[in-house]
Amino acid sequence: MSLHTRGVQIANGSKNPDDEQTETLSEHSLRKYLKLLPDFDDIEAEEQALDIAEKYSCLITAINFLLSWPAPAHAAKIAEIRAAELDGNRYNTMTQAAGALVAEYPLAATLMRRAMVQDTLDGAKSKRYRYAAQHLAECACSDAEISDYSDFPSHEKFVANLREKHGRKHGFWGLMSAGGKHYGWDLKRLAFNLIHILPRS
Repeated sequence: MSLHTRGVQIANGSKNPDDEQTETLSEHSLRKYLKLLPDFDDIEAEEQALDIAEKYSCLITAINFLLSWPAPAHAAKIAEIRAAELDGNRYNTMTQAAGALVAEYPLAATLMRRAMVQDTLDGAKSKRYRYAAQHLAECACSDAEISDYSDFPSHEKFVANLREKHGRKHGFWGLMSAGGKHYGWDLKRLAFNLIHILPRS
């Protein structure tokens, strides 16, 4: 059995090397396996396993695994490469993952927060509007830290697209105008970036 094949089994917690994606990613199993390897072999096996995790079918599971390892650069990489797969309805896990990445990987965190905003507005989930408004404000705060949005729309363009599609959701935009004062947001940061969110006069 090759090192690569064994890495597949351990990373996925599967006993069958032909059944790579039937089990969840297993951090405990992978660490146990790596301890059995000679020096340098464990480095190669770890990289192989992390590469496999990047391709795992459930994106948020893969991201959580990589953050827990920790391998935040890998987590940020797949958040960007597989951005279309980000499930904005996974509110709790996505919020935590974005918070873990924002300091070093603001683009990845922003894409996660955008996914949650879009899911909330697309589904007219009014009970989540205050959370979506905070996520959008956090995107604005990260905007200055992102020098290259690659193929993704800039913050200003993203907000413009939201207004075009969801401009009649006054409950949401009203929260943005209010600045979240009832929810304990960081108003100094928000005020600095508010021009990117609210319509220009």
